Order: sequence, then C-alpha cells, then structure tokens
Amino acid sequence: MKHKIVMSVVAAAFLHGCAANPADCDPSKRTGFISTAGCIGSYGQRQQDLADQIENEKSLNASLKDMLASIDAEKATVAGQRWSREAKLANLNHSWGTLKASLQAKAQTNADLSGRIDTLQNKMDSVNAAQDMAPAEKQQRLDSLRRQVNLLMTEMEAGFY
Repeated sequence: MKHKIVMSVVAAAFLHGCAANPADCDPSKRTGFISTAGCIGSYGQRQQDLADQIENEKSLNASLKDMLASIDAEKATVAGQRWSREAKLANLNHSWGTLKASLQAKAQTNADLSGRIDTLQNKMDSVNAAQDMAPAEKQQRLDSLRRQVNLLMTEMEAGFY
C-alpha cells in the first residue's frame, strides 16, 4: 500500500513537471523542488523567448523613434512656414500702414489744395461780380489774384501738391 501511495505521489509530481510551461519557469519566482521539477531543460527556451521579446521591443522602439523624428521634422517645417507667413503678414501690414498714411496725407493735401482753389475762385467771382468797383482797384485785385494763382501753380509744379 505504501508502495502505491509513493508511486502515486511520484507519478503526480512527474506529470506535474511535464505540464510545466516554460513561461512559468522563472527561477526568481519559483524556488520549490516540486514546482521547478518540470522546468528542467526549459530555461534555455525561456531565455530565447525573452531575447526574442526584447528584440521585438527594440524594433518597436526604433520604429517609434523614427516616427517621432518624422513628426519633429514636420513640426519644424510647419513652424518655419508659420514664421514665414507671419513675416509676410507683418510686411503687408506695414506696407498697408504706409500706404494708408500716404493716402491720408494726400487727401489732406488735396483738401488744402481744393480749399485754396475754392478761395481763389470765390475771390475771382467776387471781383468779376463787383459792378461798382473802381477799375484801378479791380485791376489791383486781379493782379493780386494772378500772383496767387502763379504761386499756386509753382507750388504744384514743385510737388507740394
């Protein structure tokens, strides 16, 4: 009877050892004789499996690093394009500001010129409309107006207006 019990225990231990999975044979986790009995010869296989897993992880890591480098390069390109567009926009805004100031100055100058022309026209109309003015006074006013018109024409030719 003892012999059957011993044989049963040995058979159970042997079968338990045969059913061991190489992934379960980590010597740092299983230290018992019975639990590691089935691991005989599978340590090399476990090392190979772990080495393969490390190679796969290294390959994945290299792929991710390549992807990151590609993303960084694209990011730098986009940043350069953005900087270029912002510089062009700043240049356009500066040009527009200069043009707008120039147009406003010309509008003011044209308004001044228009005002001077209107003033001269009003003076001319008043001299022409004055029936009771002495001819000498009328001639004196017309000469004054002629000098003002000549001065205005000289200023226009010089580029003041």
